Amino acid sequence: MEFNFELVFGFLVTMITIVATITGAVWKINNMVKQTVEKEVKTVQSKIENVNEVIKNNVEVICPEKYYPKVDGIVLANKIDIMYKQIDKNFEQISRDITVTKELIIEEIKNGHNKKEK
Repeated sequence: MEFNFELVFGFLVTMITIVATITGAVWKINNMVKQTVEKEVKTVQSKIENVNEVIKNNVEVICPEKYYPKVDGIVLANKIDIMYKQIDKNFEQISRDITVTKELIIEEIKNGHNKKEK
């Protein structure tokens, strides 16, 4: 059995190319997911800041407590409750969006892998 340098060299180049391609794909997918998550986190942070500002403004507007302390407290508590329910809905939507994005990425990887096999 003869040692064929060209065959071994070709095999090594092919293996290195495959590893580099897979590494590049994983890196790209990680960046896509990271960017999506960062965008969603910024959106949530912005919504929370908006809610905090609304709460602050409502506290300033609704607080002639010396006249109607119980009514104002109840109104403010109801508004805060509604705002936090909206935040919960936003978090649920973001969670669903991230799950869908993850599933789309996985499907894209599978489709790309299947195309390479054919």
